[in-house]
Amino acid sequence: DGVLNRIARQCKQLTFVGIKGCAQVTDDGVCSLAQYCPLRALVISGIHSLTDKVIFSLASHCCSRLEEMYMAGCARITPAAVRYLEDCCVKRPWIHHKIPNAAPDLLMAKNLDTGEFCKVSS
Repeated sequence: DGVLNRIARQCKQLTFVGIKGCAQVTDDGVCSLAQYCPLRALVISGIHSLTDKVIFSLASHCCSRLEEMYMAGCARITPAAVRYLEDCCVKRPWIHHKIPNAAPDLLMAKNLDTGEFCKVSS
């Protein structure tokens, strides 16, 4: 997150960020990018630690510019938050949000306490 914070504060014209699958990234780093950079496209797919906080930050700071967003496998980001982002944006961004990011024949269940998806054995 420290690297993302520095990038956000020093690269204030950054419009595209792709940090797919980076396990060290948390809400704070992505929220810094949303706050300081005029993001038009964001790829955060496979970052399992991200939550709705990221979506609310994007809605607050990037709605006038955001065009595309990829967040497949971000199971802690809820569909309701994604709809909120779409509703807040001036132009409807193209958003790819598919959870869980698993094989089609794999049965998964969402733990309502943690919000994480778990395999269900048959």
